[in-house]
Amino acid sequence: MKKGYLLVLLLVLSLAACSPGHPEKAEYDGKPLKIAFAGEKPEYTNERVTFEEIPLDGIADKADDLSADYDALFVMPDVLEELSTDEYTSFFRSLSIPSAFVDADKGHLPFITEGVSYQTGFDLDNGSHSTVYLNTDGPENREDAWYFYLEDENGHDKSLEEVYTEILQRVEEL
Repeated sequence: MKKGYLLVLLLVLSLAACSPGHPEKAEYDGKPLKIAFAGEKPEYTNERVTFEEIPLDGIADKADDLSADYDALFVMPDVLEELSTDEYTSFFRSLSIPSAFVDADKGHLPFITEGVSYQTGFDLDNGSHSTVYLNTDGPENREDAWYFYLEDENGHDKSLEEVYTEILQRVEEL
């Protein structure tokens, strides 16, 4: 009888060990990326990702240079308000690389819409932490946005590092 209980206990424990819980932490392992950032440096370290700070002075006229030299632009929380003014609207719309607006509860709209700033824009209320925006010029002439969350589809918390990894994976795909 004790063997039966022991067998059931082992079976229950092995099933519990195999049940889906919080997935293992993902690490970016794609192609090497060179990321420009405005504001404070992202708190993310990976040998395949190089972050380079870009000065804000004159950035509005450097969309072509940034698009040629980098894989993406990360706009960090400390400069969201400053870069959401009308002065930069055409800059963001003319970049041919993705722009990631980090910790931006208002998404990408204040950056690409004239007359709307980060302060006056509305919250997305979709629970997203960061947004990646890409304007595809050319025959498609379309705009795309992807949202990234601090929770997975099962309601488990994700670390900021996991969110950065997801953003970088999206950048690589684009």
